[in-house]
Amino acid sequence: MVDTPTGTFADSAVSVNIVDAWGTVKLVAGDFECLRIQRSWVNYGTVSVGGVISQQDTTSGFEYIWFSKTDGPIFSAGSIDDETNPNFTVAAELEALTAVTTDIGETEIEPIPTAIELSQNYPNPFNPATKINFSIQEAGRVSLTVFDLNGRVVRELMEQRLQAGSYSQTWDGVNTKGNKVASGMYVYKLRVNNKVVSKTMMFLK
Repeated sequence: MVDTPTGTFADSAVSVNIVDAWGTVKLVAGDFECLRIQRSWVNYGTVSVGGVISQQDTTSGFEYIWFSKTDGPIFSAGSIDDETNPNFTVAAELEALTAVTTDIGETEIEPIPTAIELSQNYPNPFNPATKINFSIQEAGRVSLTVFDLNGRVVRELMEQRLQAGSYSQTWDGVNTKGNKVASGMYVYKLRVNNKVVSKTMMFLK
Protein backbone atom coordinates (compact mmCIF):
# COMPACT_ATOMS: atom_id res chain seq x y z
CA MET A 1 0.00 0.00 0.00
CA VAL A 2 1.34 3.45 -0.98
CA ASP A 3 0.95 6.30 1.50
CA THR A 4 -0.54 9.48 0.05
CA PRO A 5 0.96 12.71 1.48
CA THR A 6 -1.49 15.00 3.22
CA GLY A 7 -1.09 18.61 4.25
CA THR A 8 -1.10 22.07 2.80
CA PHE A 9 -0.22 22.46 -0.88
CA ALA A 10 0.85 25.73 -2.50
CA ASP A 11 2.15 27.00 -5.84
CA SER A 12 4.69 29.81 -5.86
CA ALA A 13 6.41 31.83 -8.55
CA VAL A 14 9.58 33.91 -8.65
CA SER A 15 10.15 36.21 -11.63
CA VAL A 16 12.72 38.79 -12.68
CA ASN A 17 12.12 41.55 -15.25
CA ILE A 18 15.13 43.20 -16.91
CA VAL A 19 15.04 46.23 -19.21
CA ASP A 20 17.32 44.85 -21.89
CA ALA A 21 18.08 47.34 -24.69
CA TRP A 22 16.72 49.54 -27.48
CA GLY A 23 16.77 48.07 -30.96
CA THR A 24 14.89 47.82 -34.24
CA VAL A 25 12.26 45.17 -34.92
CA LYS A 26 11.71 44.45 -38.61
CA LEU A 27 8.15 43.42 -39.48
CA VAL A 28 6.23 43.14 -42.73
CA ALA A 29 4.50 46.40 -41.81
CA GLY A 30 7.80 48.22 -41.36
CA ASP A 31 10.67 48.80 -38.96
CA PHE A 32 9.89 49.70 -35.33
CA GLU A 33 12.26 51.07 -32.72
CA CYS A 34 11.51 49.01 -29.62
CA LEU A 35 12.58 48.51 -26.03
CA ARG A 36 13.08 44.85 -25.16
CA ILE A 37 12.07 43.50 -21.76
CA GLN A 38 13.59 40.19 -20.68
CA ARG A 39 11.62 38.19 -18.12
CA SER A 40 12.73 34.99 -16.45
CA TRP A 41 10.66 32.97 -14.02
CA VAL A 42 10.66 29.88 -11.83
CA ASN A 43 7.40 28.23 -10.76
CA TYR A 44 7.50 25.66 -8.01
CA GLY A 45 4.98 23.71 -5.98
CA THR A 46 5.48 22.92 -2.32
CA VAL A 47 3.68 20.76 0.22
CA SER A 48 3.71 21.08 4.00
CA VAL A 49 3.22 17.80 5.86
CA GLY A 50 3.43 17.92 9.64
CA GLY A 51 5.27 21.23 9.46
CA VAL A 52 7.91 19.88 7.06
CA ILE A 53 7.99 21.68 3.71
CA SER A 54 9.17 19.82 0.64
CA GLN A 55 9.40 20.91 -2.99
CA GLN A 56 7.35 18.89 -5.46
CA ASP A 57 8.21 20.19 -8.94
CA THR A 58 9.83 23.15 -10.63
CA THR A 59 9.47 24.73 -14.06
CA SER A 60 11.39 27.70 -15.44
CA GLY A 61 11.55 29.74 -18.58
CA PHE A 62 12.24 33.00 -20.39
CA GLU A 63 10.09 35.53 -22.19
CA TYR A 64 10.79 38.63 -24.27
CA ILE A 65 8.37 41.49 -24.90
CA TRP A 66 9.14 44.28 -27.38
CA PHE A 67 7.63 47.75 -26.73
CA SER A 68 7.44 50.35 -29.49
CA LYS A 69 7.74 54.05 -28.59
CA THR A 70 4.48 54.82 -30.37
CA ASP A 71 2.55 51.53 -30.65
CA GLY A 72 3.06 49.93 -27.24
CA PRO A 73 3.70 46.17 -27.03
CA ILE A 74 4.45 44.80 -30.52
CA PHE A 75 5.63 41.21 -30.08
CA SER A 76 6.21 38.65 -27.37
CA ALA A 77 8.09 35.36 -27.45
CA GLY A 78 8.05 32.70 -24.74
CA SER A 79 10.49 29.84 -24.30
CA ILE A 80 9.59 26.19 -23.96
CA ASP A 81 9.32 24.86 -20.39
CA ASP A 82 12.59 24.63 -18.46
CA GLU A 83 14.53 26.54 -21.10
CA THR A 84 17.16 28.63 -19.26
CA ASN A 85 19.14 29.96 -22.23
CA PRO A 86 18.16 33.62 -22.85
CA ASN A 87 19.06 33.13 -26.54
CA PHE A 88 16.59 30.27 -27.01
CA THR A 89 15.72 29.41 -30.59
CA VAL A 90 12.68 27.19 -29.97
CA ALA A 91 9.74 29.28 -28.76
CA ALA A 92 6.63 27.88 -27.19
CA GLU A 93 4.74 31.02 -28.13
CA LEU A 94 5.31 33.81 -30.61
CA GLU A 95 2.53 36.37 -30.74
CA ALA A 96 1.87 39.72 -32.38
CA LEU A 97 0.36 41.86 -29.63
CA THR A 98 -0.43 45.06 -31.50
CA ALA A 99 -1.87 45.54 -34.97
CA VAL A 100 0.42 47.88 -36.92
CA THR A 101 -0.01 49.58 -40.26
CA THR A 102 2.30 51.22 -42.76
CA ASP A 103 2.00 53.53 -45.74
CA ILE A 104 1.37 51.42 -48.84
CA GLY A 105 0.97 54.25 -51.32
CA GLU A 106 -2.16 54.20 -53.44
CA THR A 107 -2.66 50.44 -53.21
CA GLU A 108 -5.85 49.50 -51.42
CA ILE A 109 -6.25 46.33 -49.40
CA GLU A 110 -9.61 45.01 -48.29
CA PRO A 111 -9.75 44.69 -44.50
CA ILE A 112 -9.90 41.18 -43.08
CA PRO A 113 -13.35 40.67 -41.60
CA THR A 114 -13.49 39.86 -37.90
CA ALA A 115 -16.24 39.17 -35.42
CA ILE A 116 -14.31 40.74 -32.53
CA GLU A 117 -12.83 44.18 -31.86
CA LEU A 118 -10.83 44.45 -28.64
CA SER A 119 -9.49 47.87 -27.68
CA GLN A 120 -6.37 48.62 -25.69
CA ASN A 121 -7.30 49.12 -22.06
CA TYR A 122 -7.30 52.69 -20.75
CA PRO A 123 -5.47 53.95 -18.82
CA ASN A 124 -2.42 51.78 -19.42
CA PRO A 125 -0.34 51.43 -17.28
CA PHE A 126 -3.02 51.73 -14.61
CA ASN A 127 -3.74 51.93 -10.90
CA PRO A 128 -6.21 51.42 -9.35
CA ALA A 129 -8.55 50.47 -12.23
CA THR A 130 -8.68 50.28 -16.03
CA LYS A 131 -11.45 50.04 -18.62
CA ILE A 132 -11.60 47.48 -21.43
CA ASN A 133 -13.86 48.23 -24.41
CA PHE A 134 -14.84 45.65 -27.00
CA SER A 135 -17.44 45.03 -29.67
CA ILE A 136 -18.82 41.89 -31.28
CA GLN A 137 -20.49 41.61 -34.67
CA GLU A 138 -22.39 38.44 -33.85
CA ALA A 139 -24.29 37.14 -30.85
CA GLY A 140 -22.63 34.44 -28.82
CA ARG A 141 -21.13 33.26 -25.58
CA VAL A 142 -18.60 35.86 -24.47
CA SER A 143 -15.83 35.55 -21.90
CA LEU A 144 -13.32 38.22 -20.89
CA THR A 145 -10.50 36.88 -18.73
CA VAL A 146 -7.28 38.28 -17.25
CA PHE A 147 -4.22 36.00 -17.17
CA ASP A 148 -0.71 36.41 -15.81
CA LEU A 149 2.24 35.90 -18.14
CA ASN A 150 2.43 32.25 -17.10
CA GLY A 151 -1.07 31.64 -18.46
CA ARG A 152 -2.78 31.32 -15.09
CA VAL A 153 -6.24 32.83 -14.63
CA VAL A 154 -6.12 35.99 -12.51
CA ARG A 155 -9.72 37.16 -12.84
CA GLU A 156 -12.80 36.22 -14.87
CA LEU A 157 -14.34 39.59 -15.77
CA MET A 158 -17.23 38.31 -17.87
CA GLU A 159 -18.86 35.03 -18.84
CA GLN A 160 -22.27 35.39 -20.44
CA ARG A 161 -24.20 35.39 -23.69
CA LEU A 162 -24.34 38.79 -25.43
CA GLN A 163 -26.00 40.23 -28.48
CA ALA A 164 -23.99 41.99 -31.19
CA GLY A 165 -22.90 45.43 -30.02
CA SER A 166 -20.31 47.40 -28.06
CA TYR A 167 -19.50 46.77 -24.41
CA SER A 168 -17.21 47.99 -21.64
CA GLN A 169 -15.76 46.21 -18.62
CA THR A 170 -13.66 47.60 -15.74
CA TRP A 171 -10.93 45.69 -13.91
CA ASP A 172 -9.90 46.97 -10.48
CA GLY A 173 -6.61 45.05 -10.34
CA VAL A 174 -8.06 42.46 -7.94
CA ASN A 175 -7.68 38.70 -8.43
CA THR A 176 -10.27 35.96 -7.88
CA LYS A 177 -9.39 35.86 -4.17
CA GLY A 178 -10.12 39.57 -3.72
CA ASN A 179 -6.46 40.57 -3.38
CA LYS A 180 -4.64 43.28 -5.32
CA VAL A 181 -2.31 41.78 -7.91
CA ALA A 182 1.41 42.43 -8.08
CA SER A 183 2.85 45.06 -10.38
CA GLY A 184 3.61 43.73 -13.86
CA MET A 185 2.28 42.71 -17.25
CA TYR A 186 -1.04 40.91 -17.64
CA VAL A 187 -2.90 39.49 -20.64
CA TYR A 188 -6.61 40.04 -21.17
CA LYS A 189 -8.30 37.64 -23.55
CA LEU A 190 -11.70 38.01 -25.21
CA ARG A 191 -13.41 34.87 -26.50
CA VAL A 192 -16.57 34.99 -28.62
CA ASN A 193 -17.81 31.53 -29.62
CA ASN A 194 -14.65 30.01 -31.16
CA LYS A 195 -12.84 33.28 -31.90
CA VAL A 196 -10.22 34.68 -29.52
CA VAL A 197 -8.25 37.94 -29.37
CA SER A 198 -5.91 39.16 -26.64
CA LYS A 199 -3.83 42.16 -25.60
CA THR A 200 -1.46 43.00 -22.77
CA MET A 201 -1.71 45.63 -20.05
CA MET A 202 0.47 46.78 -17.17
CA PHE A 203 -0.53 47.26 -13.54
CA LEU A 204 1.67 49.54 -11.41
CA LYS A 205 1.48 49.89 -7.64
